[in-house]
Amino acid sequence: MNISSLCNLIHYTKPFLFRSTKESDLLKYKKRRQANDNSLLLLSTPKLFLFLSFLFLSFLFRLPSVIFLLKQEKEANIKNKLYKWCEKDKTKKVKTMFTKSSKYDTAFLKENMMGPNAIKIIEELLESLKLEEGMRVLDLGCGKGLTSIFLAKEYGVTVFATDLWISATENYDRIKSMGLEDKIIPIHAEAHDLPFADEFFDVAISVDAYHYFGIEEDYLTKHLAPLVKKGGKIAVAVPGLKKEFTDGVPEEMQPYWFEDMSMTLHSGDWWYNLWKKSDLVSIDECKEMKCLEEAWKDWLSCDNDYARRDIGMMEAEGGNYFNLVLIIATRL
Repeated sequence: MNISSLCNLIHYTKPFLFRSTKESDLLKYKKRRQANDNSLLLLSTPKLFLFLSFLFLSFLFRLPSVIFLLKQEKEANIKNKLYKWCEKDKTKKVKTMFTKSSKYDTAFLKENMMGPNAIKIIEELLESLKLEEGMRVLDLGCGKGLTSIFLAKEYGVTVFATDLWISATENYDRIKSMGLEDKIIPIHAEAHDLPFADEFFDVAISVDAYHYFGIEEDYLTKHLAPLVKKGGKIAVAVPGLKKEFTDGVPEEMQPYWFEDMSMTLHSGDWWYNLWKKSDLVSIDECKEMKCLEEAWKDWLSCDNDYARRDIGMMEAEGGNYFNLVLIIATRL
């Protein structure tokens, strides 16, 4: 075959060669497409439902474990923050021995706390008072009755456990569970409308409550002091400030600051000057209490949304601003 004949052969067979190649590629593409379509069709059958059901059930079975782990992580973060707060400036803190309050069931106390541990606060407060068995004592703003229980159990006094937020029935149930129904009388009353006779009490006590109503200039003279016998004692412990925020609330405390805190939290000097205006009492002492760290540590370790919220606040405070103020006066 000469060159001319070969060229003619290529010229006439070329279209058929390329068409065959293209048709072969197209056939392969169609087969692959068909295979993919078959796979999709397979997944659209009941097998798809079974597969998705399996995934969903696997998720449900693992969900409790995931929630548990998240809860554990959250609790670990809370405990870590609490530990950091308790350890901060630890060497500067003054330790107080709580020989009486340490005897009480921790779970019972934490279940009924409404703020910093009132049992430890009142134990330190009573170091400055002399109580005798049979005395009539007003426990004003007693909350869930922890301080009333402490007073009756440790000193044998008759306590009138008075509160607005907690009903008398609820407190009476708690009192009965402690076997103290013959020593504690639960009263539901508002602090400006107390149902007691003048000079009825030997002692009036208020722990972590007086700052909500006693900030009024005439409250002591008009509503509380008249209820106490002449020569009797009035003792109050309130959360306070080391010094007044004359330049406004510190920046680090602002995320945790509520409007009412500016009205209720004050320094010892502020309370002293307020009580000095009353002509029915003579101030015996007004000082910063030593149990701040212990009382707050117990509260922050409670399984309580309010306590958990306060952890961030106390971490930001860092021992720089808050204190507990004790004021004791004699009725004139």
